[in-house]
Amino acid sequence: MTQHILAISNYLQSPIDAVLSFFKSYNSNRELKKRRNQTIKELSSLTDYELNDIGIARGDIRSVAEGHADMKKTETNSNLKGWV
Repeated sequence: MTQHILAISNYLQSPIDAVLSFFKSYNSNRELKKRRNQTIKELSSLTDYELNDIGIARGDIRSVAEGHADMKKTETNSNLKGWV
């Protein structure tokens, strides 16, 4: 009898876990999309001069917001550290 109860419990637990996993994934993707759209909105509101100042071209905004930007690292002058 105990084996039957455990078997039924296992059959019910798997679909419940799948549904919970679906909703967690859906909510996570929704939050990610919301943050990405907010980043695009904020970067788009900057002027070309401001974007250039932070090293982003206007055409790279979507790529930066999605996190796929291929940002090249620039070397800094060690004499300026702490001043700029």
